[in-house]
Amino acid sequence: MKTEEDREILQGDIESLQEWSRNWLMPFNPEKCKTMKIHGAHKQITDNKYHMQGMNGEEISVMRTSQEKDLGVTTDEHLSFEEHIQEKVNKANRIMGMVRRSFEYLDVPMCRTISKSIVRPYLEYAQNVWSPYKKRDIRTIENVLRRPSKMIPGLKHLPEL
Repeated sequence: MKTEEDREILQGDIESLQEWSRNWLMPFNPEKCKTMKIHGAHKQITDNKYHMQGMNGEEISVMRTSQEKDLGVTTDEHLSFEEHIQEKVNKANRIMGMVRRSFEYLDVPMCRTISKSIVRPYLEYAQNVWSPYKKRDIRTIENVLRRPSKMIPGLKHLPEL
């Protein structure tokens, strides 16, 4: 939003969407609607307040958020997926811990199968949306994928990045 006119246009669009949703008998729940300011290079108007009409006809201010999770992908106001990547890495590490506690002995083919069927799909879900581009994030994910090799007696000597 560069100008006050831009803010008014967006507020008009919100009202149009709300009218459309009422016409199709699928009203929005304003308590669940949020706004998130995406930071960019442009100077933006700060503290824009938007409102929607509540279920009983009262005006409700739309809540502001700094990060939001949609379809399992967490996005923040800087379009940085660090929180999302950390969440995925923590979950994958918990899964690998469960595998380590569940199996008394792992060989290379079994470890490869477990890694490809349990851990990688979780790390790769919606990856084309949040594709890591920072070396730190890539290294973090690769270390999770190397962790199964540490569970095999003959491969413990392999270095982590």
